[in-house]
Amino acid sequence: MEQGIFPPVVADMLIILSFAVSIIALIGAALSITSQKQVRDRLHRVSELEEEVRKLQEELAAQPQGGGKAQAKRAEPPLRKAAPDAKELSAERQIWQDFIDDYNSLAASMNVPRADEACEAFISNYKLQVLRLDAAQMQPGSGQDTPVFVPADDVKSSGYWAWPLPGAQNRFVVVPNPLHGYTKTLHEKGGMKETFASNYETGNFKLISVKIPAVFRQDKKLWKIDQPGVIRVK
Repeated sequence: MEQGIFPPVVADMLIILSFAVSIIALIGAALSITSQKQVRDRLHRVSELEEEVRKLQEELAAQPQGGGKAQAKRAEPPLRKAAPDAKELSAERQIWQDFIDDYNSLAASMNVPRADEACEAFISNYKLQVLRLDAAQMQPGSGQDTPVFVPADDVKSSGYWAWPLPGAQNRFVVVPNPLHGYTKTLHEKGGMKETFASNYETGNFKLISVKIPAVFRQDKKLWKIDQPGVIRVK
């Protein structure tokens, strides 16, 4: 019997080694297959997540745009009711609107002859009281920081006309005397800037238009501003 290339012991070791290498190769292949499967599973899961995100984005885009606004409106606190003085002013406006309309028509015609007679007729028709600023009350050291008004002697010396507000005791709707127009002196020293908000900046103007009259409150023989008015000059 011929002897092999390798001794029996070496041959057996080679067979065992070959078998071991085969087993290791099989294990490696199995691990590789397992790893590849895990990678495929992860990639598949990522694709599923991407699809879910895409569907959510489509659902959000399909929602009405006003939804967020509606929620915001519901979250807002309820509006407060109009203050009583605002309601009172609105009611007063309905009362004095005819008077103001007639006054503005008169004030727009101060450049015609005998305008003073037209003013006196207007005062008589509406039973107005003519007022002037009480300059003594506004002197430094008097302690008075708001204008005080007193009865004037006649129409020409008056700066303000007061119409008794119907249904309101001792309260008067007040407008400027249109005969004097609007001057820098009246604005700065005649009580006009405290009594009326206006578009006045500088200079002298002949025409006055009342948008909202001032409201004075009478206290004995003195009149004080209760609510300032709004006028326009030109």
